[in-house]
This record gives sequence, C-alpha cells and structure tokens, in this order.
Amino acid sequence: MFFSSLIQNHFSFSLYFLLSKMFLLFFLAFIPALAAQETQGTDISVRLTPLYCPGLSLRVRGGSHAAAWSDNLRRAPLLTLPEISSGYADRVFLNGYVQRDPGTGNPATVMPDSTWFWGYADASQYNLQKQTLSFQKISWAQEQEFSFNGWQYSEHSSSQTEAAIGLELAGEYLLYRRERCQLGLRLAWMVIPDMDFQQQLRNFACSHHSSSKLLEVLETYYYDVSGINMPPPGHAGTYLGPFDSPPTIPSPVIPNQPQDIEQTLTGHSLPADSSTAYYHNQVRYALHCISHELQLGLNLSRAMYAERLIMTFAPAAALQLLSLDARRGETLYVDGHSAAAWQNHKHLTRLLPGLILAAHLEYHFHPHWYLAGSAAFHWYPQEVAMTLGPGKITLQSSKIILGVSLGYCF
Repeated sequence: MFFSSLIQNHFSFSLYFLLSKMFLLFFLAFIPALAAQETQGTDISVRLTPLYCPGLSLRVRGGSHAAAWSDNLRRAPLLTLPEISSGYADRVFLNGYVQRDPGTGNPATVMPDSTWFWGYADASQYNLQKQTLSFQKISWAQEQEFSFNGWQYSEHSSSQTEAAIGLELAGEYLLYRRERCQLGLRLAWMVIPDMDFQQQLRNFACSHHSSSKLLEVLETYYYDVSGINMPPPGHAGTYLGPFDSPPTIPSPVIPNQPQDIEQTLTGHSLPADSSTAYYHNQVRYALHCISHELQLGLNLSRAMYAERLIMTFAPAAALQLLSLDARRGETLYVDGHSAAAWQNHKHLTRLLPGLILAAHLEYHFHPHWYLAGSAAFHWYPQEVAMTLGPGKITLQSSKIILGVSLGYCF
C-alpha cells in the first residue's frame, strides 16, 4: 500500500514536471509566431470527453472504540464474602444451634426476640466477663483474579480511492489565429461521480483471563446472655421447651438474633473455576466522493503534418466542489461472537481552488473524423480531513485525469 502511494505521487510529480517543461517550450515557440500577425477569430467549438481518473490518494489513521472499551477489563482482584443475616432465623452451628420457638418474632409475645430452642457444646463458648455466648460455623468466600494481555495500535495506512470514470463538457472561443497556431479561451465543467474507497482493518486484540477460588471463612455469632442463669455445656433445648413431652427443664431463653457476627479467613482454599476470553475488533471504512470542477483557461494549439496532427497545451484555473460521504463501522468480537458495535457517519462538502496543466493531442485521420487523447494534472494544495469517531481520513484532492475520444467535425 505504501509503495503504491509512493509510485502514484512520484508519477504525479513527474507528469506535472514534464507537462510544465513542454508547455514552456511550446509557449516560447508559439508567442513569436502569434505576435507576427494577429487576427481575431469568432469560432466557437464545444466538446464532450469521457475521462478516466486513477483515484485520489488518502491516509487513514486513528484509534479504536474497542481499545477504550477494554479499560473495563482491567480490574483489581475481587473478594466476595458470604452474605450474613442478623434477623430472626434458624441457625445450626458446629458447636450448637439457635432456632426459633413458637413465640420467636411474634410481636404479641412479651419477648419477641427470645427462644428456648437452643443448645451449646463447650464451656469455652461462654464468656462470663462479656456475658456472651458464641457459636461458630464454616462458610465460603469467592476470590476472583483477572489478567489482561493484548496489543492495540493506531490505524495508520495509506491508500487511494478506486479508479473512476467521469465526463467533461468544454467550450472554446477562438481569440487569435496565425497560420498553424491559434489561441483560444476555454471554459469547461467536469464531473467524476463515483470515486469510492473501502477498507477493512484490525487494530485491537487481547486475551482476558479470569480465575476464582473458594476461601474458607469462619463465622462467629455472639449472643447476649446477660442476666441468664446458664445451664451446663451440653444443654439442648427443644421447640416446645417446658411444654414438650417430656418437658425440657430447665429451658432458659436467649435472644434469637445475634448481637454481633465476625467473619475470619482461615487460610484454607479450594479451586473453583477459570476461563479465558479472546477479544478482537474489525474496522470498516467506506468513502464516497463526488467531484465537480469549473475550469477557465487558455488553449495554445499548433497544427502539424498538413494539419492532421494538432497539439494543444491548456493551462487553467479551477474551482473544485468536492462532496464526501464517509462511514466508519467497528465491531468487537469475543470468542468469535459479536459483543459490541459502533457506527460513525459524516458528510462533508469543500470548495477548493487549484490549477490545471493539460496536454491534448488530436489526429485527424479523415476529413470529418478525428481521434483525441489528453492527460492533465489537477493540482489542489489543500487537503481535506474528516474525523470519524476515533479515526481520521485525510484526502489529497489533487489528481491525474486521462481522456480519450472519437470526434466528428461537421
């Protein structure tokens, strides 16, 4: 792509340089003959010529939506502790239980937050100084770790639009004629309706690895037992307590809701899961150009070989109306499946001044028929740039135009 653009630019410069030199030599040879005898003519001619344009040079550069989106993948390790509830509940522990009896949570009872349906196993669970009774149970927390590996780079490529066919309508008014030389005023309108550009590229790819493991958590529940005559270890209350058959004696009541809950990691863990996802993007550019040109210049012609061959040089000033319609689409794929998409669209119109240097050659092989060919370099110093999301297209509106036609003289 780079060498193609380099060759195109080199060819454009070489053609412009060659035409400039030929025009200068022809102009120096033509002016003395014209000045020797000037006669004003009134001839008007109109010509319609099909044209061929090899394309316009352009550059594509920028970033990607996917690269910005991937910042969400960069995450710190995440620890999720098990949920705990301090409300009314039936709880079974490693060293006892605290469950609800018939009056637990009933606002009509004297002590809704109480139960005789509890039991404990060891004397160490009772803290006389703090007046608390503790119970332990095992639960599991989840720890997730993430790693991000990948590459991303800016779009940076040179290319050109597809070749296109155009049409030129030109009118010439004869100003002076001297033997085989003549000078004319030329007004032309040119249109190239379809200069298109399409490109697909990829500028982002990465892999995202996530792993998780289960961490053992020791949960300790503390119950306020102040003012309670504690039964000895091994006490096992029942749902009906003193009304059971046989009754449970003694049946002291304690709160059903814990006063405090502590969670402590024990250091033991189990592997849980791991996965790797692969991400990449696809970027698509589509550009449609329409070029209109209005030209005003001179025609310097000389007939040779019994006026069967006519060589013409035509410098002109030009005004180009360039209409651009550009679209950029980007799709992010995760493991080959579409995960996100972005669309950008812009329409742009620019009016550009420029200069044209053209050479025409006509061969009259019949009294009425002739074959004509032309080559022209259209120079526009101003580039046209347009931004599409994170991307940018820069278009060089200078171009080479080739024409060939079969004509008939009435």
